[in-house]
Amino acid sequence: MQSSEDLRAIKQIKAVARSMVALQVGLRAGSQQLVGSIKMLNDPTEFNHRCIDAFLAEYPHDLPSGESRLYVSDDALAAADAKAAAIETKHRQNVLFECKRIYFHCSSLQRQAEASLSSEGSIDVLQENLSE
Repeated sequence: MQSSEDLRAIKQIKAVARSMVALQVGLRAGSQQLVGSIKMLNDPTEFNHRCIDAFLAEYPHDLPSGESRLYVSDDALAAADAKAAAIETKHRQNVLFECKRIYFHCSSLQRQAEASLSSEGSIDVLQENLSE
């Protein structure tokens, strides 16, 4: 049985996966969001995301990001960007295929959770909370 908290997390995971497949969110940021949302589930072991884990493990954590990029030399920034691009290129297809699989898995889980919560009468409260 899924809880209303799990249903929220499932919807979040589904939204991030959809955004990544649609190329609306970058690979690194989306992967980090996805893993964080999966950890919010009561049973995150249901999700296997080895490709995403491999990508995040290989992606250097010391690359300049955000406003700090303004203070990095052009040569250092170009080198860092080239390194990040090479890693993203290497993992892109596998990560996007995994996101597509996660999206459809979440669609199934969402239907099951909504049916379960609806039969319990919990879904009405959840829908009111989501519309606020």
